[in-house]
Amino acid sequence: MRFAREAATGSAGAAFLCSIGLAQTPARPNFTGTWVMDPAKSELGEMPATTSHVLTIVHKEPNITIDREVDGRKDSAPFRTDGVETSFKPECCGELKSSGRWEGTTLMRRVGNENITQNDAWTLSAD
Repeated sequence: MRFAREAATGSAGAAFLCSIGLAQTPARPNFTGTWVMDPAKSELGEMPATTSHVLTIVHKEPNITIDREVDGRKDSAPFRTDGVETSFKPECCGELKSSGRWEGTTLMRRVGNENITQNDAWTLSAD
């Protein structure tokens, strides 16, 4: 799926832009923000079609919390970026376990249980 982050406003956005200019090596991105799925740029594969998919992410290393709303249904999923496994229980599918790890500036996330596993690669694109 392809998500676009809503525009940052105020000094936080300016501070982020300034810190990028000073970095000597690529910094790991911070995914904090509200992300809205762009259906025109999304490939859902075997997932059911959706008309609305919004993620609100709070990213404070090594913890990430994802509050998700899909077609009016809401759930929340925590995970960590340091490989430590986290358990949570969404309405849809019983207990799930998730973990994440950095590969350079890409965040690799794994979530699932004994019946299903999903692997994601999170990056920030220039657009």
